[in-house]
Amino acid sequence: MEEKEKNIKAVQKVLGEPVICEFDAKTQKIRTTLFILSVISIAYTLGGLKIEAGSSFLGLKFSGLNNELFHYILLGSVAYLAMHFVWCAVDSFMEWRLRITGTKVAFVTAAIAASSHGDYPNDPRQSTLYNWWKEKMNSISGIDENIVEINRTFEAVNTEIELLRDEGQTLNINNVIQSLTHIRGEVINLRGKIEEINNILEANRVPASLDRFDN
Repeated sequence: MEEKEKNIKAVQKVLGEPVICEFDAKTQKIRTTLFILSVISIAYTLGGLKIEAGSSFLGLKFSGLNNELFHYILLGSVAYLAMHFVWCAVDSFMEWRLRITGTKVAFVTAAIAASSHGDYPNDPRQSTLYNWWKEKMNSISGIDENIVEINRTFEAVNTEIELLRDEGQTLNINNVIQSLTHIRGEVINLRGKIEEINNILEANRVPASLDRFDN
């Protein structure tokens, strides 16, 4: 158990410190605009500010603009920005929860180049446990093709043997050896992929990332 915990800590060291939950540029702009508009709304409401007839903004005059209408405009704008900000904030939080399962550093460094526990996509924000899993699955793709090829070669050899036996001809040993060599290569390739699957399933990256996600 202690060895398992040591391995998980080693993986977490490769992943780096968990990323900080930050808003993107769009959400920050919405937050700033919401703050400014909220200050204006509070000052307008509590300060007893009023719209004077003939008042202008940036040289523009608004006909028919009164205090009640301006109040509703401010209220609607603040409500819209507040809902938009909450929506973006929730998205940022959900992204952060996934992002903490990934690698903090953007690029491979000399200290972690030999580790297979990290993932380093072109966009660092895409580094997650899912991205690591997807990369590993892509590296062991083609198992079905290996099995089909082994089965096809076996059937070809069996068909040739039966055909030669029915015709009373002698079996060509060279052809059989060539087919068996081909099968051996496919079996070795298949065994390597199965071993890689076993390594992925036993990898400490999964519990290390899930520990960050759960906590």
